[in-house]
Amino acid sequence: LDNYKVPLMLQKSDGGFGYDSTDMAALKYRIQTIGAKRIIVITDFSQGDHFKMCNLAAKKIGWATDDVKLQHIGFGTVQGEDGKRFKTRSGDTVRLVDLLDEAVSRMAISLEERIVEGRANITKEEVAAT
Repeated sequence: LDNYKVPLMLQKSDGGFGYDSTDMAALKYRIQTIGAKRIIVITDFSQGDHFKMCNLAAKKIGWATDDVKLQHIGFGTVQGEDGKRFKTRSGDTVRLVDLLDEAVSRMAISLEERIVEGRANITKEEVAAT
């Protein structure tokens, strides 16, 4: 694929397979086996170019026709306590519900601190109710 800094590699020189081949195989399966007409992949925003390349390749080789919509939605990087980003394939991740509970807890603490400092337009009761 033109205009990308790195190639899309379906098979490595040692015969192994990496993320590119796994994600391409997933696209092929979803389009040709399941018959998906819309595929939305939601990952860390830093994967944007990778999925643009996969989607473009799927169109170029004829897997994704004009009636199949392929989309990537990127979000901010999720980091662990050590400040390093999570790597989902390593298995060292946190369940989404736990991540959301932690976000709610941290926001409540932040809001309560701002209320005490007079920098919030919300009451402690309203924080507790949310």
